[in-house]
Amino acid sequence: MYKSRCQCRLQSPVVRRHPSRSLPLQRHRITRRVGLQICQALDADISPDGMVVLPVFPGSSVLLPASRGMLRAFEPKFMDMFNRLLDASPTKDGRGARFMHILSPKVAPPAMLDSSPPAIQGLPSIGCCAIIESITTAPDQSLIVEYSGHRRVLLHLVQAVGINQQNTNINDQLDKSNSNSNTNDIKAVLHAAGEWYDDIEPEELDPFGTVSSIYAAERDVAGIVQQIARLSRKLDPEASRLPDALVRYAPPSNSGQARPTSYDALKAAKHPAATSIDMWRRSSTTNSGNIPKEAHADPYTHASELLGRLRRQEMYSFAAASLLQLGVPEATALLLSRDTAGRLQFVLEAARPYLAQLSAEAALKGALE
Repeated sequence: MYKSRCQCRLQSPVVRRHPSRSLPLQRHRITRRVGLQICQALDADISPDGMVVLPVFPGSSVLLPASRGMLRAFEPKFMDMFNRLLDASPTKDGRGARFMHILSPKVAPPAMLDSSPPAIQGLPSIGCCAIIESITTAPDQSLIVEYSGHRRVLLHLVQAVGINQQNTNINDQLDKSNSNSNTNDIKAVLHAAGEWYDDIEPEELDPFGTVSSIYAAERDVAGIVQQIARLSRKLDPEASRLPDALVRYAPPSNSGQARPTSYDALKAAKHPAATSIDMWRRSSTTNSGNIPKEAHADPYTHASELLGRLRRQEMYSFAAASLLQLGVPEATALLLSRDTAGRLQFVLEAARPYLAQLSAEAALKGALE
């Protein structure tokens, strides 16, 4: 029987005294008790069967995680799709509803359809789960949808609602649905089932490398972002605000006053746990070299950083890429890449010419004033 990594870790001498069948039963009880809280904490990112099923909107541009977009839905099938999402949302403007944003095969680069992972029934196999921020009705009764990229998805199956066409190319169905303007067009809304497509852990990409290389890369990117923001304020104070995602996923700052940690609170209260933290800091794990020392404020902060580190760094790399003017090929390459460090390096190389241009413009403006 296959043993997961968690099962192997739980097999302490105490656990081995019990029959082997008690462990699955114990895990089942724990899952029943805290399963709802876990799903809520993960913002419904994991469905019971491990699959994500969402309605599909094929767009003319690539949606990356941590980036924002806006579309106008005027075709009956998409108006019906977004109206259904609006009705199912607990908010009046549809905030929080999700759909699958996929690059339309009509504008997708051939390499995206032919490379690995291969296309699914004519559609690119990698899409982006989009979270709706608002749905409003325009004067012409079309729907204006504002949304943001949440997480990439690897598609496994695409099917039109109400039509049995498992062996039919999706492109043919799209052409048929676009040629009809009656209510039958509504039936052609596509739904996709897939799984999350996240970056690979750096240890798997480069067993001889260290996590610190990603920390160094994101620090460099953060430095350039701050310079871009400072120069932008000089050129146009009203248009210098950084995207919210860049602030939300920014790496912890090393400058200025450090944030109070759990250790600071325990030390001030003279709690015995503070002594244990001091011993933990002096242990060999503190200077393992895999993570910069500033990330080890205390074991609780360390654990929190480790649990969210990979996702935060992945999202920050995409948020930084949203500052660039990307074409479809470049955005497609970033969407398919599962290398956080490589994406950060791309942003570094692409942002430096832009930073030089801003510096020249700011210097010229200062000389003329």
